Amino acid sequence: MKSNANQYDTRYLEGIDLFNSGDFFAAHEIWEELWTDCDANVRRFYQSLIHASVAVYHCLRGNNVGASRLLASGSRYAKLYPNPFLGFRHQEFWAALETCLASADSDGNLDRERIPKIELTLLD
Repeated sequence: MKSNANQYDTRYLEGIDLFNSGDFFAAHEIWEELWTDCDANVRRFYQSLIHASVAVYHCLRGNNVGASRLLASGSRYAKLYPNPFLGFRHQEFWAALETCLASADSDGNLDRERIPKIELTLLD
């Protein structure tokens, strides 16, 4: 991460690390904790991250319908925010995630190397 990590809630950063390491359920858990504590002006953004992690989690278990629904709602929530937001270029991430999850088969076979990473690059 290239940005000043001290400016962000540690749970935001911990969720990013968990997501990027492939622990999608744990990322969802930590972001959900943050989501319950955050100000209303960022609530949907954190919810979009929760939906991203659970979408991947469902996809890897062969629940492509659930993954698709969460992908759509998460992307919709993220679009409410400027790009980048909280140092994250989320529009590019959502496009890459959609392409990645579309490549999964019904058994949850997905090339984990294609799952996009969340990288913080800019300060807000």
